[in-house]
Amino acid sequence: MSSQKLVLGSLSEHRTYDIVMAYIELTRIHLWPVGSNFVFWPFAYGLIMVSINTSQPSSLPRLCFETVIYAIVATIMHSKACVLNDICDVQFDGKVGRTKGRPLVSGRVSLVGAWAAIVVLFLTGLKLLEYINYAAVWWTAIDILSLNAIYPLMKRCMWWPQLFLGFAINWGLLVA
Repeated sequence: MSSQKLVLGSLSEHRTYDIVMAYIELTRIHLWPVGSNFVFWPFAYGLIMVSINTSQPSSLPRLCFETVIYAIVATIMHSKACVLNDICDVQFDGKVGRTKGRPLVSGRVSLVGAWAAIVVLFLTGLKLLEYINYAAVWWTAIDILSLNAIYPLMKRCMWWPQLFLGFAINWGLLVA
């Protein structure tokens, strides 16, 4: 009897591991910092420029704290953008060799689960920005609800969707 419980426990743990790994792959956390650093550097540049150009520059501990928060938020927002991109491209990704194994296409993550991940990532990122200031929250929300939401669709209607991607990524300069 105890050996059966052990086997069932092992199967349950294995299934949980598979689900967690599918969401990690969906959010591209396993590739960190590959895309997150592109989102982070505009934040960092803006933060340093504000610190240098204000009459009351931030203290070094505050600057370090805000830099860490922006690095975490950049990772979260990049992950959210990857999930949204996968949702928008789910019909195309199955036809491309490089993307047909992605969690949404392969069925390891449901569409509802992907939308739930976006909501959780969005709210987590905004909540972290509250530690800096509320203007950062509003500027980030505007970016996410406009440029980040439009970018995956731009690939279908223009030849240079990277223009919108550049605006979306570099918006962090305004947020800082």
